Amino acid sequence: MSTANASLFLFFFFSIFSCIKSDDLQILLKLKASLQESNLDVFSSWVSSGNMSNFMGITCNSDGFVKEIELSNQKLTGTLPFDSVCQLQFLDKLSFGFNSLYGLVSEDLNNCTKLQYLDLGNNFFTGSFPSISYLSELRFLYLNNTGVSGVFPWKSLENMTNLISLSLGDNSFNPAPFPDEVVKLNKLNWLYLTNCSMEGGIPSGIGNLTELINLELSDNKLTGEIPAEIGNLKKLSQLDLYNNLLTGKLPVGFRNLSSLENFDASRNKLEGDLSEVGFLSNLVTLQLFENQLSGELPAELGNFQKLVGLSLYTNKLTGSLPQELGSWAEFYFIDVSDNLLTGQIPPAMCKRGTLRFLLMLQNKFTGEIPASYANCVTIERFRVSNNSLSGIVPAGIWGLPKVNIIDIATNKFEGPITKDIENAKELGQLVAGNNRLSGELPEEITQATSFVLIELNNNQLSGKIPASIGELKQLRSLILGSNLLQGKLPDLPLGLNTLLISKNQLTGEIPHCICSMSNLHVLDLSNNNMRGTIPECMGNISIFRSVLDLHNNSFSGTIPDTFAQCNYLETLNFNNNDFEGPVPRSLVNCTALQILDLGNNKINDTFPHWLGTLPELQVLVLRSNKFSGSVPHSKVKNSFSNLRILDFSKNNFSGSLPMKYFGKLKAMMNIGEAGGKLQYMDMGDSSYQYSILVTMKGVDIKMEKILTIFTTMDFSSNKFWGRIPDVVGKLKFLKVLNFSHNNLIGHIPLSLENLKELESIDLSSNRLEGEIPNQLTSLTSLSVLNLSYNQLVGHIPQGNQFGTFLNDCYIGNLGLCGFPLSENCSNGLESTPDKPTIFNAEHDDVSWFNWKMSLMGYGCGVVLGLSMGYIVFSTGKPEWIVSMVDRMQSRRVRRPTGKHKRRI
Repeated sequence: MSTANASLFLFFFFSIFSCIKSDDLQILLKLKASLQESNLDVFSSWVSSGNMSNFMGITCNSDGFVKEIELSNQKLTGTLPFDSVCQLQFLDKLSFGFNSLYGLVSEDLNNCTKLQYLDLGNNFFTGSFPSISYLSELRFLYLNNTGVSGVFPWKSLENMTNLISLSLGDNSFNPAPFPDEVVKLNKLNWLYLTNCSMEGGIPSGIGNLTELINLELSDNKLTGEIPAEIGNLKKLSQLDLYNNLLTGKLPVGFRNLSSLENFDASRNKLEGDLSEVGFLSNLVTLQLFENQLSGELPAELGNFQKLVGLSLYTNKLTGSLPQELGSWAEFYFIDVSDNLLTGQIPPAMCKRGTLRFLLMLQNKFTGEIPASYANCVTIERFRVSNNSLSGIVPAGIWGLPKVNIIDIATNKFEGPITKDIENAKELGQLVAGNNRLSGELPEEITQATSFVLIELNNNQLSGKIPASIGELKQLRSLILGSNLLQGKLPDLPLGLNTLLISKNQLTGEIPHCICSMSNLHVLDLSNNNMRGTIPECMGNISIFRSVLDLHNNSFSGTIPDTFAQCNYLETLNFNNNDFEGPVPRSLVNCTALQILDLGNNKINDTFPHWLGTLPELQVLVLRSNKFSGSVPHSKVKNSFSNLRILDFSKNNFSGSLPMKYFGKLKAMMNIGEAGGKLQYMDMGDSSYQYSILVTMKGVDIKMEKILTIFTTMDFSSNKFWGRIPDVVGKLKFLKVLNFSHNNLIGHIPLSLENLKELESIDLSSNRLEGEIPNQLTSLTSLSVLNLSYNQLVGHIPQGNQFGTFLNDCYIGNLGLCGFPLSENCSNGLESTPDKPTIFNAEHDDVSWFNWKMSLMGYGCGVVLGLSMGYIVFSTGKPEWIVSMVDRMQSRRVRRPTGKHKRRI
């Protein structure tokens, strides 16, 4: 070639070369323009007169062409011009992860054929993702959480045989089975397919990916068993199968995952034991909570020298924890709650001084809290409630400097709350109810200024409530019920929303600070020795969002008639005080009221018919007062339609029974038709439980809980006259009916045979006449019957429950004959059957029934009497009746780099 020709060639070559570089510059400037909404500081160096090698985020090759664009996590906003970006002929890295990019990912991406690294993850793209089958040189593909949806082009991965990292999780793809194309990528060491709508089984081909170090398939709908071939992944360090539908046992050979450090298969349906885990000695974190695992924990866990986290809660695990657990590494958390574990708490889990979360609630642990935890200054949550732990709580536990929850409720702990609690500056929740703690509340408790909840109910605490407790400005719930506390109520924190101090020995009056508690939802001062009048300010009942309970005290005076803003109040219980005067008419404004109990006072009024306008009212108790007059008909269409418990007993009401009201009691007609499982009445706050007295066979029975299907009507001990209206027979879900001790006449209505749920009926001490309807024998749930002291005649019906009733049920009816009375009927047709096994009646000291016993289960009551499966009584509960304990909101813990929530 001549010199002239060579020069001409070089001139054209460098001209073209220069043009290509000029094209790269223009492409970058176009990219900048498309991202004008972004942080412009990123592009301050991107100028037309500049050197591309000096552009922020740009790397050029030795010839000056753009090789890499690295702009991840730069707060970029806008759309990507893939049509121009993919004209960069030497581009092998394109990284825009962790920005706020939007728009479509266009098919022009296929033109970036030299890409080895593509990251578009954690953005806000829309639409479906295009096929990228031409990107065969890719080694790193990060498309997780891009925002794309629809069908993902799995088939386009077939040619990417050099892929090392594949991350497609956290996208709303259409549901699809585990892609076969993925298990053929045998160079993969990182596979992230979490939360991308996969379903079906994990293919056995997963065992071909022997280079895998990280495998994450959580938050999908994978089913079936974990394939045994997963044991081939001997380099695997992290395995996440969290929140799927996997079943079966951990496969044989799982023990071969000798490099495994983090294993999480929580929230599945796995079963069987953990024997395979006992061989994984390199484990750092093990999380298998919310499965159906059983058996004992492998003893080898206690010797795992790298283990820092163990979360196995909500399974069926048994046996004891290895006593060496947590003593080797910097142990960080343990949660084995909601199992059947026994034995003692391992003493060395805070040996390295790093333990933050100790959660062992809801098991069968015994013994004492090891003294070593009194010095564990790193603990933030100490929760061992609902076990059988005992002894004195180590003093240092009360004063742990970083603890924010101490939850030791429902155990057998004894001794005092010590003065050390003044050191617990971050303690927000102290939950220690249902123990045997004693002594006085230390004044130093008010030095723990972070308190939000103090729950110490059902202990043996005595003395006065600390006078300085009002200084706990953040305190929201103070629950001290069922103790031996004395003295007057001090000034309390004004931010309280729950105040329960029932069943103590408090005296004095209600402090006026109550009226300044603008967020108070629940106030329960019942069962104390308090007296005085209700402060006038409490008439502004709007501060009470749920419950106001003052029953069983000695309060007096009139009830304030200023209930103008009470539309959130659900329960008002003033039973058994010395209130007098009328029922406050302003209660008509309490439109959310479910329970109104004014029984056992000295209220002097006529029937408050206007209460019928309260749409949610379910319980109305006016018993043992000085009400008088008739019960007039209400013109309100759905008056009292939700009433389920109605007690007017022991007053001076007169006139005929309110027939038209009976016809409006829709709840008593329909309440059982909904079906479903039994539920207790919702009192608006899980820590409060309403109780009520119900009279059956002359005995007042205290119900601590009320099932939504329990219905009762008691008009006894008044001056009602006239006949029992037939409409009573429409109240077909009525369980207790008491019209005794009135002046009722006429026959027993045949319509009563429709009350198939009736368990107790008392019509005694009236002037009823005629025969006992034989149809009443069809009431197979009936276990309490009292027809005594009337003017009934004729044969006593036989059959079903009537074979269990004794003489006392019929005494005082001179015209009755037949079994069980000694008087045979004169026509000779009556024969006395063999004496059945029966319970004694009203005058047998009620020895067949311990009225203080909590009785569960529903039965016909042939021997036991009234089936009390729907109620729970106040004291002496047998161990097989467990009171409903509302656990505090659970939270989740996971290794520090994880994304899933865990209870902590």
